[in-house]
Amino acid sequence: MVLKKAILRYTNYNQDIFGNGGDKRSMQIFDILKNANYNVINIKFDKSERSTITFYFKIKCIIFGGLLKLWHWGNIRCNLKEIANAGWLYQNINKELIHYQNITNILIWEDTKGLSILIPYIAKKKNFRIIAVPHNFESLVYNQSKKVVFSKLKNEVNAYKLAESVYSISFEDNWLLSIFKVNTFYLPYCPPTEYIPYLEDIALVRRTKKNKHYLILSTFWGATENGIIDLLKVINNNNINEYFIVAGFNTEEISKIINLKNNIKLFGTVDFNTLKDLMIETKALIINQNASSGLLTRIPEFLISDIPIIANLTAVRSFYNIKGITIYSNYNDLIDILKNSSFETRIEYKYEIKFENFFVNDINHHFYKQ
Repeated sequence: MVLKKAILRYTNYNQDIFGNGGDKRSMQIFDILKNANYNVINIKFDKSERSTITFYFKIKCIIFGGLLKLWHWGNIRCNLKEIANAGWLYQNINKELIHYQNITNILIWEDTKGLSILIPYIAKKKNFRIIAVPHNFESLVYNQSKKVVFSKLKNEVNAYKLAESVYSISFEDNWLLSIFKVNTFYLPYCPPTEYIPYLEDIALVRRTKKNKHYLILSTFWGATENGIIDLLKVINNNNINEYFIVAGFNTEEISKIINLKNNIKLFGTVDFNTLKDLMIETKALIINQNASSGLLTRIPEFLISDIPIIANLTAVRSFYNIKGITIYSNYNDLIDILKNSSFETRIEYKYEIKFENFFVNDINHHFYKQ
């Protein structure tokens, strides 16, 4: 029997195959490490002991946090509470690293949101080798001023440079990091192992069902809001003789913003069984997204389900020239596609395992390398 090697992973995502895109990506990474015979030990910033913190500990946190800001946050503005939380993060994670440093020297740094950008600085002081697997560029998220974006981007890139390797979810993120001389590689998204049979079952059932509607599936929050509203306005304002269903987290709020025609039905937030039924009977998934980093995890999921996709150029990053995807460059293109196109019924999407193999070999290379 081969003994499993321990490996630390910093993540705040839930490992849920029916969760959001971040949860599924996190589950994919866990699957890869588990299949490579690693015993994955998750660590995260634990705030559960907030009520037991003493006044002296708070002062200590402020001092540590102030030093972290001075050294690593650059000119990003933050208040006293954020500085104290940074100090708390340092002491919390530092304790975890000390506890495990005798059994492993590898930290998979997955969650890069907020204070988590400080993780590599803390880990490096304990001689951990860092393999970063960011889900997207947090500095490029929606609705930030240009000044804030450039400050955060600089800090984010500097943090990535502390990693032995950075594995990006999209070609575009990988390209941008390479411009900044980061040692970056591509690790595409593939649905978690436990989730794939559900998608393959949808593909099988679709062969016996009639396609009835187009599906607009998205979270309605922040960066996704404008894209969905713009898409629905196009459908509202043109004579498209098709039936459309809108579903996804928080999409019920759309009814407060726009009046929809009778051929557009709003399902709102749905559970997996309802979503499965919608996927089985859909003609195609329509995606209209504004500029963003990262990747849309539902694209490979729908392709595995043999569901065609109609998407704008921004949405299909990393999925160019793929069977089953129809790209529109403007809304006139989209209207023409919806009125005149027929779609592939057998897509047979293939995922290349070579990227996962390279990821595992890289981790093995750094395991207890001095």
